[in-house]
Amino acid sequence: MRAADRARSLSLDLGLGELESVHYDNVYVTQKGLESGLADRYSLLFDSGSEFMSPETVAALRRYVEQGGTFVALHTSGRHTALEPDSGPLAALSGYRVTGRERGGKLRFGSELPIFKGWEGKAFEGSGVVMEAASNEAPTAALARWSDGSVAVGYRRVGQGQVITLGSTFWRDGRDASKVWTNSPGLSGNSSSGSLRIAASCG
Repeated sequence: MRAADRARSLSLDLGLGELESVHYDNVYVTQKGLESGLADRYSLLFDSGSEFMSPETVAALRRYVEQGGTFVALHTSGRHTALEPDSGPLAALSGYRVTGRERGGKLRFGSELPIFKGWEGKAFEGSGVVMEAASNEAPTAALARWSDGSVAVGYRRVGQGQVITLGSTFWRDGRDASKVWTNSPGLSGNSSSGSLRIAASCG
């Protein structure tokens, strides 16, 4: 991964990036605020790269999701606790653990997806990591895979809500033009972007 690409992929604050550029309202919530229930009224929570998560934060996220929320995690989300590096505390909720540090090239979305219907069968250029299923508590589904078949984007239904784990930053090069998603240079055709609304960012 080139240095410029690495720096861009590690800048994961959508509130100061994509959302600001398209004038979408969003709010931030700290982990303590999350534990206090401040995000409960929002339907979508997008993590901004919180590498350290306490057991209390993971429990609060589980409660949020079980009550119907959608939580979008990144490959850096919940990798450590304050006392245990690389312990992956979020994996118990997301169902996925990072197993390969870097991967790049094409990733392809599967068919008959539970979400992102407009992306079924579509290929994107991306960079990121390899993930594998890490928990048997509830079934997981691979939304997109790298060319070698390993998981690039994972999905898990928990209670009334869902967790999406993005192991790739393919979406950073995308553009939503009148609900048609384009990706440069690697999209095989255009596709409908779907209707998930970003409502909060967890910092």
